[in-house]
Amino acid sequence: MKLSYKITIDNPSTHQVLVEITGERNKNENQIKFFLPRWSPGSYLMREYSRNLSRCQAFGEKNENLFFEQIDISTFILDFSHAEFKSDSLKFKISYQVFCHELTVRTSHVDSSHAFLHLPTLLMGILDQKINEPTIELEFPKAWSKLSTGLKDISTTRERFIYQAQDYDTLIDSPIEIGCHETDGFIAFGKNHHLAYYGNLLPHTENIKADIKKIVEHIGGFFGGVPYEDYTFITHFVPGLYGGLEHLNSTALHFCPTQITTRKGYLNYLCLVSHEYF
Repeated sequence: MKLSYKITIDNPSTHQVLVEITGERNKNENQIKFFLPRWSPGSYLMREYSRNLSRCQAFGEKNENLFFEQIDISTFILDFSHAEFKSDSLKFKISYQVFCHELTVRTSHVDSSHAFLHLPTLLMGILDQKINEPTIELEFPKAWSKLSTGLKDISTTRERFIYQAQDYDTLIDSPIEIGCHETDGFIAFGKNHHLAYYGNLLPHTENIKADIKKIVEHIGGFFGGVPYEDYTFITHFVPGLYGGLEHLNSTALHFCPTQITTRKGYLNYLCLVSHEYF
């Protein structure tokens, strides 16, 4: 099935994100079971992300209400044959709100300063069905000037931010950082490597870009090349935080900015970068 996703952040101070999913069913397909992941690749505990969902609803192509109900902890059923909401509509739109106010590498966090979108917490898939080449559109405050992600940019204008993935698994394995964060980058093995820094990076004398490039060149050399077209490093420099989560062609990192000011602390940051990248 082909699905299009849209994430809207119109009032980030509420920590709420609106998710909309549009698609089209087959004529003989009266029920579709959607699910929200309960865990994240690389993070080995059940997270139960559906606890943050609210206002779940579905509509047909004439804007009629469709039956859409949660049937267990992470599964939702869209039923076109339900007696009270029967519809012959092939096209559908699902919408729901997600509360995003937990800043870790395995959760989503939205406030007035930025949005970090960990997509397993936000995007439903379809049970036992492959989703081919899903697209995701992102709408956010105009004051935010940067968007960093490993997803493929297919936007045709500078006013709309639209990305595409090969399939659902690839889509949710691609975190997104939006805001006014600092960005940089370098080329290694002929591929672009993007750096995104959120938070307050204190004054220091280290060359982060050059050292991360050395890490990429060393590890890529060990493996005989790199298995991606580009790569994105997202770092949140926030006091007291530490951790990382690897993804297909990106990684999300948390590190305390005061540690960068000491050589020992800085080497610890590079160890974290190296571990997640490897």
